[in-house]
Amino acid sequence: MTSKEKLLEFFNTLGHNVDDENVIKKCLDLCEKHDINEEILVDQWFSYVTSLEDDNEPAPTIDNLNDFDNHLTEKQLNDNSDSDNDEPTTIDEQPRDTTDLSRLAIFNSIKKYDENDEDDILAIYGVAKPVASSTEVSNQKSICIYILIILKKKLTHNQVSNLQSPGFQRGTIVSGKILNKFGKDVESWKNKNIRNVDVIKSDVPHVPDDILYMYSRHTMYVEIIQNHITNLGDKIISAWPTNDDTNNDVIITPNVNEKSQGLIRTFGRISCDDIGKLNESSIVLENIAYKKNDDEYINDNNDDVYNSGIIHLDLKQLPNYSIFPGQVVAVEGRNPTSDLFIVTKMLSACKPPASPLPKLKEQLQIIVASGPFTYPDVFDIEPLLKLMEYVVENEPNVLILCGPFVDDKHPVVKASAFDMSYEEVFQKMIEQVMNYVKGKSTKVVLVSSMYDVHHHNIYPTPEFYIPEHFSIYENLVLMPDPCMMDIEGLIIGTTTVDIIKHLGAEEISYKMQGTDRLGRLADHILSQSSFYPLQPPSSEINYDVELWNKYAMIHKQPHILVLPSTMRHFCRWSSGTFIINPERLAKGTYSRLNIRPPVDDKWLPDCIDCEILKI
Repeated sequence: MTSKEKLLEFFNTLGHNVDDENVIKKCLDLCEKHDINEEILVDQWFSYVTSLEDDNEPAPTIDNLNDFDNHLTEKQLNDNSDSDNDEPTTIDEQPRDTTDLSRLAIFNSIKKYDENDEDDILAIYGVAKPVASSTEVSNQKSICIYILIILKKKLTHNQVSNLQSPGFQRGTIVSGKILNKFGKDVESWKNKNIRNVDVIKSDVPHVPDDILYMYSRHTMYVEIIQNHITNLGDKIISAWPTNDDTNNDVIITPNVNEKSQGLIRTFGRISCDDIGKLNESSIVLENIAYKKNDDEYINDNNDDVYNSGIIHLDLKQLPNYSIFPGQVVAVEGRNPTSDLFIVTKMLSACKPPASPLPKLKEQLQIIVASGPFTYPDVFDIEPLLKLMEYVVENEPNVLILCGPFVDDKHPVVKASAFDMSYEEVFQKMIEQVMNYVKGKSTKVVLVSSMYDVHHHNIYPTPEFYIPEHFSIYENLVLMPDPCMMDIEGLIIGTTTVDIIKHLGAEEISYKMQGTDRLGRLADHILSQSSFYPLQPPSSEINYDVELWNKYAMIHKQPHILVLPSTMRHFCRWSSGTFIINPERLAKGTYSRLNIRPPVDDKWLPDCIDCEILKI
């Protein structure tokens, strides 16, 4: 391939068809003048034009190539000036003895770093330096250019599809394939009730924008956890079945170490007495019983003296169970030695009160999708653009997008392969989303995520910050994580943290074969009245206990609970709440819901149709 053909190919990658022979000749002259090849020239040209105060990337012309020539010359002069100012090394360049590792280490620590120096740290330890092939280097550079094209330009989906994504092979996706469904078959998902709906935060506490975090004292942590155990434990004890024959004979106490030959009913938090995961022999129940005198314990936080109670549990007499660290439970059994509590009955379900009926008068259509919104190894937002094409065609009432948008685990993000800040990458993604729904009635709800590299890395997480010029998008709504949103009285709760995965890694169960495990994990969230009941939390999240106590509790049972997870998708009805995991748009899945007004003043499964499908 000639130099001219290579040059044209690289410009075509940027979306420029260069036909002017004078421009082509000028570019080749610049390659020779600055001693660079065609690919580097185009790469530096793109970096140069994207730095200009111009949203429309200009095509190469003789005039702007002259400016580009001056830019390269000035850059080389600056580089040479910096090089001249460097102090020369005082170490004599002696032949290196590769067997003397200590001497080599000292030599390399003093010698000025040179990116072309092949005696790097791998060579010090006798490992051959891996050399990337020219194809790999070319692919990496081309991928970076490809990413920047999509974000820099306001491209339509067809324009993006025409760009080649180098070094990445997409799998075959059966578009529109239904993976899971609930309710009736919907004749058409094209919205026939197009109208403006109000999406607001419900009347429960939500994380404010101006939060302070990671200031908790250890004593405050203990107090918050104990209050949570006490409040939830009291509710579970109160919910104990009244038809239990042992109610008149049982001793009810918050002291988990109460010693008695008779039946005892107490409560506390499931924990592990060892390092590692919970297992049958490491299950303990912990609580704090405040001491009033030598014989009596009460839950009174005003008392100064208290006893930290921890006792091992024997669950062998239970017919079945499902437990995890941090779960607040009430247990009944015997404790003859004060060292081992033999459990005969256990209760952990204490769901919050139901929300009022939705005030819907007409059907409501909602689309729910969860990030990441890019392919796993290339920062290609094609999945998001495909979803937006569907939104434009069918115009649902509400589109809920759960973060992350700029995922901190994405390899391109880790490599910092952008020529703009992460905030700018995020803003350009949202601008493209909002341009699709311009003039539409669809409300776009963005739920924040602590995994967004540009945002607060704390859970619970405040809503995204957007600049003032985004105020032109009247149909854009921001929500924190977790949140309870109100859509005409329909309460939808969601959290972007993968609590299903985290619970699944820690839960242990016995003889629960008749239940759906993913559904059971989701039920734990409602039963514990918390968006994140796992204690201690997963190492994957940064967790502030004060914020958790204020903003991660479920005070009212939502009508719909959205729990995005990398675990397999599901949708199910659970005691008045419809729970859904749409999985990740990066895996090609999203969900759509058709909500009907309550029937006979009752919120029933018949009010919801849902499909989880391929994009």
